[in-house]
Amino acid sequence: MSSVTMSSARLRDGRRHAFFIVDNELVDDYIERIPEKRRADALAAYSVLARHADARGVAWPGIDYIGAKIGRSRPMVIDAISELGKAGLISKERRGRNKTNVYALEPVEKGGSKEG
Repeated sequence: MSSVTMSSARLRDGRRHAFFIVDNELVDDYIERIPEKRRADALAAYSVLARHADARGVAWPGIDYIGAKIGRSRPMVIDAISELGKAGLISKERRGRNKTNVYALEPVEKGGSKEG
């Protein structure tokens, strides 16, 4: 690991840049709409949805897949997704039996002013 000082003329970012974006407002404002005991699970579930969202902000991972990624049970994932919906962070469309739901990441506004 190399050491970088603030006086360095050039800073090097050694991370890979295969990433997804989570809006600052989600962490700064919207997450407070979710009960404290469910926030970590909701933020983790949101991260999986954001990771798999297409350019329109639409994702369709299954509940079991999300649970495997965040290390939570199916009922805990369902609760987390429900809380994200109540907070106005996602909308959900059911596609039918034995099909994954479709989730849309909703726009977030500075200050969390969007009603959830």
